[in-house]
Amino acid sequence: MASETSLRAKLILIGFSTLLALLALEHLVRFLPDAQTMLVRPSSIPGVGYQLVGNMTANSAYGRFPINRWGFRGPEYPMEKPPGVFRILTLGDSVMYGDSAHENDVTQSLGRLLEGSRPKGFSARVHTVNTSVPSYSTCQELALLEGWADGFSPDIVLVGYVMNDAEGTRVPFGLDLRTGRIPAYYRAYHYVKQRLYLVKYIVAKLSPFVFRLRGGFKQFGAADSGSPADYAAALHDPKGSFWPPTGLCIDGLGRYQRQKKVPVLFAIFPLLKNLHEPKLEGVYLQIEGRAKAAGLQTVNLYPYFTALNPEQAAEYAGDGMHPSEKGHLFIAGVIHRWLMERPQLLSGRGRFQAALEGSDPLKGRWPG
Repeated sequence: MASETSLRAKLILIGFSTLLALLALEHLVRFLPDAQTMLVRPSSIPGVGYQLVGNMTANSAYGRFPINRWGFRGPEYPMEKPPGVFRILTLGDSVMYGDSAHENDVTQSLGRLLEGSRPKGFSARVHTVNTSVPSYSTCQELALLEGWADGFSPDIVLVGYVMNDAEGTRVPFGLDLRTGRIPAYYRAYHYVKQRLYLVKYIVAKLSPFVFRLRGGFKQFGAADSGSPADYAAALHDPKGSFWPPTGLCIDGLGRYQRQKKVPVLFAIFPLLKNLHEPKLEGVYLQIEGRAKAAGLQTVNLYPYFTALNPEQAAEYAGDGMHPSEKGHLFIAGVIHRWLMERPQLLSGRGRFQAALEGSDPLKGRWPG
């Protein structure tokens, strides 16, 4: 009897000690990088596939981000543009979404820079609307813009092109677009992950292993190698199955620009992990050439990053795909300076005609 009591006491002590250890780890791990978490739902907008669930909070290593009722990162704002407001609308995937930048992502930083340093005669209040959603492709971004986001009446549209944006629609979290359902085990997993940092941290550490277990980049069908540079080059093969439809969607952005007379600024984000990879230099030029042929206002960020010294480049690179917070600020600064040299692009919705009609004061005056 005494031995049974002793065993029970030991088990209680072990259980209590384990619980204390887990609680301590849960507290400590909040100061370590953890995985971004969010919930998705099917989209009723043709070609978009999925959107974020609105009125929720998404967690990342850089903070907790409110997802507004529209299903986008940021505070609540009306769809109808208030008088005296110049509205910047951004489209993109996880890079433009900016989970690695807290409150200094490209979108918000660009808005603050324009508010603080304006071209002559620009007196409007600047309003930024970030409609970027992680894992979106260029074609999904075009579908969102034409099918719904134009309702925000943007005065300029900023599209962030990342080197895996040619993949096409990828649906996360087990969402079945035919039924609109997410399996119960996915819902349970994300319910726990949304609340426990220890779980998020473990998932973040296991993600690279799970990615390799699933076949790495091979699972998307674009490359035989696990190298990000090889994968990006394969995605942009002019004779492959990925780049041609993406090129048509870039053309679609040009069509939107002509029809709405709203400048579309197409910013090409280099693969920061492989910044000096020779095989990608031609890919950046290929993307830039297609965007310019579509009539888009194009900023290739590759030469701006390669001009940095090695220490700065490493500091801005983040995880190699997603820029660090300082990287976001650097990109916003490049785009701001680019716009300041082209004040016609800030003329307002429906007034951007000079670059689309007859005499183009931009043509031949500034490079790019």
